[in-house]
Amino acid sequence: MNALNIKFSWQTVRTDASTGYQYPNPRTAFMRKEYSRPGVYRWARCLPNGRLEPLYVGETENLYKRLGDYLKPSTQTEHKQALGDEKRQGFHVRFELLEFEPFEINGLEFQPRETLIKFSAFHSYSG
Repeated sequence: MNALNIKFSWQTVRTDASTGYQYPNPRTAFMRKEYSRPGVYRWARCLPNGRLEPLYVGETENLYKRLGDYLKPSTQTEHKQALGDEKRQGFHVRFELLEFEPFEINGLEFQPRETLIKFSAFHSYSG
């Protein structure tokens, strides 16, 4: 049997060099510089015991723009509604980025600053 081990971690998206982003705070110039790139992200709520509970995982070609989509008053989605509900219940909601070491599957290399969209092409090709 083949095994695939990927080392990964969720890193808090930062508004500046030391402050973590919390929904629905506005985006910053620092965020535009650091996060105008593809990535896999998640929204997570902070529980009273300090643990994080994932609410949604997604991927995008531009993290900064995707965050902006969640902040637009005119955008109404199920995910945005859920984030607002969490805030109204008193939870802190964090925006996190998936970081992982590069890995390869059948010659197809995956890098941390890319999305996993190419996995769809791999899946279609392999099977």
